[in-house]
Amino acid sequence: MSKRQLKTSYWQDAPLPRTQLVLIADTLESRIPEDHPVRLIDELLAQLDWSVWEAEYHGRAGQPPIHPAVMCKVLLFALIRRIRSSRQIDAAMSNLETNDTLENLFEDGQEADHLPGDLREMKARQEQLRQALGQLREMEQQRKHDGIDPKKNPAQLPATDSDSRILPNKEGGYAANYTPMAVAETENGFIVGADVLIGNAEHLAMMPMIGTMEQDYGQLPDTVMGDGTYGTGPNLAAMEERGIELLSPPTREEKPDNPALRVDFTQPVAAEDIEHLPINAQTKCFDKHAFVYVEESDCFYCPAGKPLPREGVEKVRRYGMTIEQINYRGHECAGCSLGSHCRKTPDARMGRKVTRDGFEAVRRRHSERMRQDAAKTRYKRRQHYGETPFAVLKAVLGMRRFLLRGIDAVKQEWLWACYSSVRRKNGFVPSRRRSIH
Repeated sequence: MSKRQLKTSYWQDAPLPRTQLVLIADTLESRIPEDHPVRLIDELLAQLDWSVWEAEYHGRAGQPPIHPAVMCKVLLFALIRRIRSSRQIDAAMSNLETNDTLENLFEDGQEADHLPGDLREMKARQEQLRQALGQLREMEQQRKHDGIDPKKNPAQLPATDSDSRILPNKEGGYAANYTPMAVAETENGFIVGADVLIGNAEHLAMMPMIGTMEQDYGQLPDTVMGDGTYGTGPNLAAMEERGIELLSPPTREEKPDNPALRVDFTQPVAAEDIEHLPINAQTKCFDKHAFVYVEESDCFYCPAGKPLPREGVEKVRRYGMTIEQINYRGHECAGCSLGSHCRKTPDARMGRKVTRDGFEAVRRRHSERMRQDAAKTRYKRRQHYGETPFAVLKAVLGMRRFLLRGIDAVKQEWLWACYSSVRRKNGFVPSRRRSIH
């Protein structure tokens, strides 16, 4: 007499394996069409890591539970069939057992019974899935390299265009987007440079676009105006090195009435001025600007008048590149009366940490320049010349979204649109005839 085979897995086995032969020479696997949506759900969820879900189960005691991946597949497929409650799912399964047929479950004549044409062939679909998952893994590795925690901020890959990225819409919400760039000169407002970027990387495109314009026109601009995105430390340093003036809002403007800027940094800030010290919007504690750096001693001084000596140097990812960050830490923070204002955990063993990098001096010079009335007046011109090209492209040419997919095609579409806007601005309206001359 044969014995029942012992279970080798904690999870409940399927009541009927998909490859199990039934009374008729057939299998459950073969009875589900290759282009049915249930297969795509199965293939997608099979690629996920379920370890966090599995950890919620006991692992040994009790009856074998159904694996959470199976439960998730059932719920998602039910939602596709417009079944929203577990009671309705149970009723559908009871009906299946009564009628002994799969057609009622998988086919009812709806368009949703079949996948779109480009996903119907199973091997091709699985290859697309493999490539998409590989691209996602590469994106997450890059996010780690850039100092972004993929678990808190995971990579997102749009299904319609894998070159695009999920970015905020001007009208609100999020969608698959690119970042179009346009450079306009301030004498006539003509577009003299254009490009399309993947993701939010405008600050990385400024110097390459200036290099391209130098090649195209044989000279560098005297002044460049841009919004605060472009005022990063590396950009400021590169512009100074090339002798180009950059007019843009300071990334972190120093307030002249900052109580931290006292005569003697070794003395605490006056008690009545504590509430006026800069506060970080995220941590709700003293901002970096509440600490004063003294170059001669290479040391920061906190609002309590205590030193934060140099602790060391580490390489970090910032501005899309690796830079050296210098760390400073306080060693007299224990029992400080300002601890609740300075640190989220006042009684933490480690003292307050403040950082700086090699671009502090160039940031200070930039801030001093932008505080001058002449610079502020000149910068106001950017609003007109910087935004007009986009207004013309949207309002006159009706270009509010890209029609093509893929970065190469989108770039070409954007360059044609920029060229058309320049011709229209110059008094020439392109012919509407379809013939090519």
